[in-house]
Amino acid sequence: MRGDIDDYRGLFLRGVPMMDTRAPIEFGKGAFPGAVNLPLMTDIERQKVGTCYKQKGQDAAIALGRVHTI
Repeated sequence: MRGDIDDYRGLFLRGVPMMDTRAPIEFGKGAFPGAVNLPLMTDIERQKVGTCYKQKGQDAAIALGRVHTI
């Protein structure tokens, strides 16, 4: 078995608190059991950054994402 999988198993067995910083729509599609969602961006902000990425490229999307997470 892979070492990183053993690490995750140990975290679950020890009840280590987990935080998920993805947007709510992503968190809702699946997350680690017991994880708390503390999103860095709202779903709308995530959508804007994704659209910017498709239209203007990675650098522009990163710049826009920084504005939304300050």
